[in-house]
Amino acid sequence: VEMQRRRHGHDNGIDARVVDRGLVAGPLGESAKAPAVVERAGGVAAGVAGDHAAAQRPHMAAVHAGDDTIMSAVVDRQIPTRFDPQNRAIIMLTREMDFKKGTAILDSRMMQTLLGSYMELINARQSYDFYYMLGVFYLNLGKDFEALKAWKAARDLDSKNPQIHFDIGTLYYKAGRYDEAIRELGQAVGGMIYPSQKPNKAIALRMLGAAYFQKGNYNAAQSVWTRALASDPGNTEILADLGALKINSGQASQAVDDFLRVLRKDPDNIKALSYLGLAYFQTGRMGQALEYLKKAEVFMNRRDVSSGMNPGQKAEIHKTLGQVYLKMNNPAAAVSQFEEACRSSGTP
Repeated sequence: VEMQRRRHGHDNGIDARVVDRGLVAGPLGESAKAPAVVERAGGVAAGVAGDHAAAQRPHMAAVHAGDDTIMSAVVDRQIPTRFDPQNRAIIMLTREMDFKKGTAILDSRMMQTLLGSYMELINARQSYDFYYMLGVFYLNLGKDFEALKAWKAARDLDSKNPQIHFDIGTLYYKAGRYDEAIRELGQAVGGMIYPSQKPNKAIALRMLGAAYFQKGNYNAAQSVWTRALASDPGNTEILADLGALKINSGQASQAVDDFLRVLRKDPDNIKALSYLGLAYFQTGRMGQALEYLKKAEVFMNRRDVSSGMNPGQKAEIHKTLGQVYLKMNNPAAAVSQFEEACRSSGTP
């Protein structure tokens, strides 16, 4: 139905929603979590748009139930003059929906109802758009595995679309299936060839680098993140990723400059503050390590009160603070920080 409304003049854009990709033992996110990836129905992290977009964007066809016939290839690209009962039910359910705001405005009950209507059509030959939106519904309901199955069916119908490879790669990354994430994200990057896709390509490159990082392939991660930074030179998160990579490669001294550059642009960046504190700790500068880790702790507590924080991120900051206090011969403060780390991570 969304596809039909788009054909009748509604705005193509669907709102972005941020999905937390969860804690990983790496440089992504703020402190030590995976990147927040912007997801859009019609294209996670923004759809394929801009130059020659029609060649890359999936066709916005109606969902037709029925047998495959010699005319089906034509029918699939036409707006129907009447709708079958399943499509009519979907239209009635969404007639008041503001498609500029997208599926994020639907509550879980409405999402389940729409999903039921879609499932009645599943046995008929369907289009890329059908399976893509089916995956969007599953994703909104937190059913990542079912979303992956639907998007793989969409990919089989349009294997040259870089966006579907990025969407699938994102889900593989979230599931910790890094080899598969690398394969899909690599295909996404290779397919994003137009200037208008440059921001999306930087996002895909950043996640591809993260997948290499998780596999311990630091050389590949550095190469990919360097390309990502070239695509988006002002991106402080990518710069911080490169700094964190240097720390993990035993180059803490060189990483200091990267984090200081980030903080000049974004003084409240918790990730840069905490990693800079870690870099100073690893180079034996305990006073400076304590200064930046305490700043990270202050901003962390403010964010925790206002919007919540990833528990693993909090635990890492407290753990590093505990190590610093031990080096500074302050065991009482160290124990307090280690206890906070255990509470944050749920460790008994």
